[in-house]
Amino acid sequence: MGNRIVTLVVIVSAALQLMGERLDAAVQNASDASLNEHTIYVTGDPAHPALLQVTMFYPDGASPFPLAIINHSKALGDPKNEPPYRSIFLSRYFLSRGYAVALPMMRGFAGSGGVFRVNKCDLAGFGLTEAADIAAVVKYMSGQVHIDGSRAIVVGVGLGGWNTLALGVRGCPGVKGLITFSAGIREPACATWEENLIAASGDYGARSRLLTLWFCGEDDDVVTAPTQRLMYQRYTEAGGKAEFVSYGSFKWADHNIIGSQEGYPIWMPKVDAFLTELGLPGRELESRYLPAELPPATNFARIDDVNAIPNATDKTK
Repeated sequence: MGNRIVTLVVIVSAALQLMGERLDAAVQNASDASLNEHTIYVTGDPAHPALLQVTMFYPDGASPFPLAIINHSKALGDPKNEPPYRSIFLSRYFLSRGYAVALPMMRGFAGSGGVFRVNKCDLAGFGLTEAADIAAVVKYMSGQVHIDGSRAIVVGVGLGGWNTLALGVRGCPGVKGLITFSAGIREPACATWEENLIAASGDYGARSRLLTLWFCGEDDDVVTAPTQRLMYQRYTEAGGKAEFVSYGSFKWADHNIIGSQEGYPIWMPKVDAFLTELGLPGRELESRYLPAELPPATNFARIDDVNAIPNATDKTK
């Protein structure tokens, strides 16, 4: 009977984990008219034109709004099959601070034109190529009458975080700083991808003058925490200006701390402080954009804590 209880706990735990992942995905894909959401298409790098699909969110109130660009990561499988990236928890955060939010899809993803290609071991070159598209989106958005292009922040997650760091090398008028969550690119086709990632971080740090804020989870299964720390070390040793935030373990998805409401208390105060340091809006203006606060902890046992189950022995009937 004891073994059956253990098995049941494992099954329930796995089911809840899967449910959570599906709920996060559902929230990402849901549409909310109250966020003034619509889709536009912007021409990317003018040297290699391709139309990029961009999801836009606008806060209520008087424009022009400061701008937040959020760059996405990559899931397994064909990028063309990925839905438009909405990063709803991060987007709602910026809306609550009064920002217009733009989420461009990389070439070859969702409804964007072009083809997604990693340049094998040239991870520095890959990031710079993608950063050219990000810069084109920033330039386009900055030219819109309802956007204040002189007050912009660029954020990236995973692969998008790597491309965001590369934007610091290019420079981009109006962009005041960069924020990354689990920045990096995993390229198994290159035997030395981690070493190349670390070396490229040094190259970026030597050439970027923008302040950056890095978030790293201890159990990241895409680019490990030790590799991210070496990336940060090489970046700052080369002259890059950065703050590294290690937030330990987070649920079952350290690579996606921004993918659920529970991440807010971990990263939101740090981002508020960073934006304020940059002279950008960093305080709540409209609470309705954020979800209701989570209920207080019950202090009950975790679902996977078998030892907390009373009478969990073979004699249980």
